[in-house]
Amino acid sequence: MQPQKRDLASLMIKKKFSVHFSSEELHAMNFWFLEALDQSPESTWDALTNRWLEKLLAHKPIQYLFNRAFFGTLDLYVNEYTLIPRPETEELCQLILDHSNNHSTSIHRVLDIGTGSGCIPIWLKYNRKDWHITAIDISSEALSVAHKNAEKYKTQIKLQQLDILSLDCIQEDYSIIISNPPYIPKKEMHRLNKNVTNFEPHLALFVEDNDPLIFYKKIAKIFEDKNSVEQIWLEIDPETAEINCEIFNKIGVAQIIHDYSGNPRFIFCERK
Repeated sequence: MQPQKRDLASLMIKKKFSVHFSSEELHAMNFWFLEALDQSPESTWDALTNRWLEKLLAHKPIQYLFNRAFFGTLDLYVNEYTLIPRPETEELCQLILDHSNNHSTSIHRVLDIGTGSGCIPIWLKYNRKDWHITAIDISSEALSVAHKNAEKYKTQIKLQQLDILSLDCIQEDYSIIISNPPYIPKKEMHRLNKNVTNFEPHLALFVEDNDPLIFYKKIAKIFEDKNSVEQIWLEIDPETAEINCEIFNKIGVAQIIHDYSGNPRFIFCERK
């Protein structure tokens, strides 16, 4: 964007948005606004910024407003059928890549359960070209988004529509299983912000109150039954870290890993 045009756009944004958002929030949003305005005729700026303000005041996440989310160095497409990728999930991927058995020349068969936007398998494949990665999701709409993102980065990933809870067994001999499954009990919904509950897919967030660890128990059963699986990497609810670790320690050697904020956020399990 030309400096003069940029100054004009910045002035318009500040005038409209500073009443409703802090300077820190506005600074974070400016990137999105200025890039979008640069690609739009100046005559449409007023209408565009009015529409953005209306949506943001209704708590719509800016990632859904522009159908974009950043993950590592990836610029991914997202919509209301996929969760917005979180920094913690980036941390999970980095933990996987940094593990001593997952070096740059390693070869693994990987299963990602509940792939959503495809951020995990695409980033792993982007960094480990020789890994064979399958990503599954119950949502056909989410898989369409994952396919779009995989095509953008020319990553060869096998995408399948599957309900992991309905499977009796896994046929392929995966060596790594990864998942950031739904884990929030529905009774906890009221504790979440409106930008989450009103816009992000409940299918990817919530589980029934009577069995909030249902996905972790299923993954543990797969690990127990499938001898080819060497590593399990999971994102978890910090509130259930200890009980999740107990589940996996019964069948392997599990450890809780804390995220950069100091929260018990991940489970890593390997065979005894």
